[in-house]
Amino acid sequence: MTKFDLSFDPPAPIAIIAMRIIEGGERLRDVKMLLDTGSGITLLPRASLNALGIDPSGIKEYELVGFDGHITKSKIFHLQVIFIGKRFTENFCAIDDAVGIIGRDILNRIPILYDGPNLEWSEVQSPQ
Repeated sequence: MTKFDLSFDPPAPIAIIAMRIIEGGERLRDVKMLLDTGSGITLLPRASLNALGIDPSGIKEYELVGFDGHITKSKIFHLQVIFIGKRFTENFCAIDDAVGIIGRDILNRIPILYDGPNLEWSEVQSPQ
């Protein structure tokens, strides 16, 4: 089980991921991400992308609409995210926040148990 982060109010499920450039294999570890079932997509911290030296893929941008209706634009970054030992190679958007967001585009592919009363989360293992 992974403990919720108590620095959030209320405490929140957080994961530590790695990001990897597809070409070349450079990797950045220890990227803090919020597990957010309310977010449709995964959003990576721009500072982490900059630290890894990743350039946006082409000139394509996505419009992102927040829960409050605020619209922002984000360039697309093609890379690999490693979350609980699983690799997700696809296009991701960036946000200007120290903590990224793992959204339903990844969360819907992994069985996860959220244990709110104990402030923990874990991957549910399939029976063998």
